[in-house]
Amino acid sequence: MKLQILNQTPHATGDNLSSLRKVSHTMIRTILTLQVAPERVRALLGFYETEKILQKSIDMSGAVAGEFAVSTDGSGTILVTALWPDRAAYDAWLANEFRAESNGRMAALLEDDAVGVGQSFEILHEVFGA
Repeated sequence: MKLQILNQTPHATGDNLSSLRKVSHTMIRTILTLQVAPERVRALLGFYETEKILQKSIDMSGAVAGEFAVSTDGSGTILVTALWPDRAAYDAWLANEFRAESNGRMAALLEDDAVGVGQSFEILHEVFGA
């Protein structure tokens, strides 16, 4: 399904709709679930920050945004989510040499020593607050 997103330039105000531009594309949300010992959550976050993994997913493969979130129950469950302009951009990240190398280094921090491929979801509907 295609999404219609309005991108507003900084000068669009009131009835000046000429500065609004429609962009139509299929967005992908990916979710990678990682499990670490609760005391290793900060170490894994430090690894993501030091290696600049989320930033490199943007710079090298075209991700739109990325997030590293930790479960509030203290279980050590981590969700790494990213927004991609399309499936091709995510596939480029999956094939990226840096990703493969960093996954190998990250495995030692994980409970099962494996970094898998996350699930991907096609975004069909979204809303934004003001």
